[in-house]
Amino acid sequence: MRAQLFPVLFGVLLAPCLAHAADEGKDAPIDEGDFDDTKGPGLKLDDEDDVGQTVKPRGAGEDTAELYRAAQDKAKSLSEIDEISLWEGYLKKYPYALFKQRIEQRLDDLERGLYAARTPGLTGGPTAVDAGRRELNFAVPIQFTNMDPRTRARAVVELGIPNWSTLNLEAEYALRRELSVRASMAKDLTNRAVSAGVKYAVVKSARTGSLVSAGADLKAFTDPGFFGVHPWVGGGQRFDVLGGLDVQGSVGSDLEFRAPFGPRLEANLAAELQASPVVGIFLETSNDLKPWSYDARVVMPDGTLQESTEHKQMRFLVGTFGMRFMAVKPKDDTGRGRVNVALAANVPYSANYWGFYEGAVTLAADWYL
Repeated sequence: MRAQLFPVLFGVLLAPCLAHAADEGKDAPIDEGDFDDTKGPGLKLDDEDDVGQTVKPRGAGEDTAELYRAAQDKAKSLSEIDEISLWEGYLKKYPYALFKQRIEQRLDDLERGLYAARTPGLTGGPTAVDAGRRELNFAVPIQFTNMDPRTRARAVVELGIPNWSTLNLEAEYALRRELSVRASMAKDLTNRAVSAGVKYAVVKSARTGSLVSAGADLKAFTDPGFFGVHPWVGGGQRFDVLGGLDVQGSVGSDLEFRAPFGPRLEANLAAELQASPVVGIFLETSNDLKPWSYDARVVMPDGTLQESTEHKQMRFLVGTFGMRFMAVKPKDDTGRGRVNVALAANVPYSANYWGFYEGAVTLAADWYL
């Protein structure tokens, strides 16, 4: 008799508890449509978690163990940037998630890893250095001298109209983090030259994103043949916009050792926005000015000869815009092995006495060694 009564009494005592649990689950319906795998028996989150049963949401903005595990499974097939978007959207939909602290820690790790890809030396380990001493990885302009001393190789191909084409090669070696030497063979808007020079960063801080550099190049021009010196000074600043907004400018001069002496002046400005860890968008302007003069002789109506000195100014202003891609990721924290490829269009927007260049398309590759 007792054996028959025991199941009945157990069912009577257990029924109110089951009804109460069911009522709680009905109070806060949750839309689980954002994730594919949300059905099935209870799921275990990780080996160290003591969660082995299905958990019903207890209120608005809460998730379940199944939802969290489904999001984990979905994240495995995503890139780092897409996983960040996934977890940010998850916390927006479920602000009181059961594992909110773990999700926030995962977001911190992802963002730290993405920033380390752009700023080598951040992730710790034997190659990690102080924040102010890390490599800055500042944007490299297309049309004027790079201000960040680094060991790298560059190749630039430019095709333009009416009959413009050039292949420019450059090699740079960093003796120290702030000091480098360089050599190049390049054709600019006036002449082709072989050059060798030195570059020094007075200020180079990854902590503040600041860069101030100066340098000089000795040039041997080939057509016509003469020598020249190209001193320059510039500065840049990285702003906290998306993945980083690098703004930089420089001024310099080509001092040409030929008669008549007439230095060519230049002023440059560039901005590059890192839209994602692998894609950047940039805009530049490079301005070349060269004052010159000549002796003019004019025969007057009365037959006399009048002599005068005429002063003129050659001017050529070019705008450049394009995109830069990280074609090969760095091998380690130092950034070695990274390859950036840029595709740009050059358009002259103000000129006089320069009629042989009407624009070009540029392909540039930088390999960090």
